[in-house]
Amino acid sequence: MFGSMVFRSPLPALVLGLLGCGSHPATTPEPPPPTNDKLTLRPVLHVGDKLVFHVEASIDASVNAQHAKASLRLDDQVEIVSAAQVKETFSNVKADGDGEVADALKRVAVALPTAAVTTSFDPNWQVASSTIDGTQDDEARTMIMNLTPVVSFRMLPKDPVAIGDSWKNEWTEALRSEQGKGAGKVATNVRYALKAVAACGGRRCATITGDGEDTIPPQNGMTGTSTFHGEQQVDVADMVPVSKLIESKTSMHGEQQGQPFDVTNVVTVRVQRGDK
Repeated sequence: MFGSMVFRSPLPALVLGLLGCGSHPATTPEPPPPTNDKLTLRPVLHVGDKLVFHVEASIDASVNAQHAKASLRLDDQVEIVSAAQVKETFSNVKADGDGEVADALKRVAVALPTAAVTTSFDPNWQVASSTIDGTQDDEARTMIMNLTPVVSFRMLPKDPVAIGDSWKNEWTEALRSEQGKGAGKVATNVRYALKAVAACGGRRCATITGDGEDTIPPQNGMTGTSTFHGEQQVDVADMVPVSKLIESKTSMHGEQQGQPFDVTNVVTVRVQRGDK
């Protein structure tokens, strides 16, 4: 999911849930050489499996030409609860930086170790519902929900694809406010492409890229857009991410208390699978 912005402490939402390949024992046999046959890319979730992802996010925020940088690192543990449901918990959380964005991330870092996010997928592997438990901090809840799930299948094509094929996906979802109330809807449009299929640390990985934009509804007198580029490697056997890189830019313009107010966020997120 690519999404929106929290205005007291701006942060674009990233689907994480989206570089490099995980390391595996040298004795693991390499998959067979890839072909350019069409692939049917469908998730296979094994109930009881527990996956680990290392997540790093860096944020370069500009508010009326005043710049600030912040970063967040964490380990995301994903438990496969059912064939179409995952539960995420978090550990080794660390936030750094200065300014309002860093202050917001530090609040998230405090809330994350006790939080749990449960995401259910519909028959088309789109997000059907997502709930969070373990924290009552509205601002932290908003950011945590915008940063999950790491295991996401929105990039998958409906039909078999070969290397070089491209496809689109569009969706609309509610924008969460810090008070937990609806704040309009974000419309997302993404163009995906299958760039390669190759051996990846003992797996056979598909490299999928995505370029898209969010249309963000007016917020407190502000209007804006978000554009992003992502590349991820997924295990062809089950479509679970091996690595992801997402780069996004969100710009908001308008007035706050009668004064011009311009916000630009540049966010880079890296996700690396850490379990064997």
